[in-house]
Amino acid sequence: MSQHPQNTRAIRVADLSARRPVSFDLAPDAAEMARITADLGLLGLRKLRLRGSLTAEGRADWLLRADLGATVIQPCVVTLDPVQTRIDEPVIRRFSPDAALEIPEPGVEVEIPEDDTLEPLGTEIDLWRVMVEALSLALPPLSAQ
Repeated sequence: MSQHPQNTRAIRVADLSARRPVSFDLAPDAAEMARITADLGLLGLRKLRLRGSLTAEGRADWLLRADLGATVIQPCVVTLDPVQTRIDEPVIRRFSPDAALEIPEPGVEVEIPEDDTLEPLGTEIDLWRVMVEALSLALPPLSAQ
């Protein structure tokens, strides 16, 4: 049986049980959608949702597996006409207290792995940040449609 937090933005690590997965279902309200739309430079955003679970992995790590769904509207770079795109993406993140958060020197090129990401584990797992970051990464590049 899994724990079921409601539409929560962040989950405290201290509240997680290593014995049961924690399910989550995050869907922003209209005001939050408007802020995300503005922050990402979109013309529109509908049906944004991050649904998944957190599962213990080993002694101190947590695995987030989720599905991101959204409908975005972006301008065509040639005509500036609105272009609507449906995004349905799997999201996988591993959180570990052993993950080192290295800040590169300015101007240094950094390679980001394309597979699942290992992230530092603090006192909480910020589902809101994961959702907005995953949406940002899933947006189609602005190109001629």
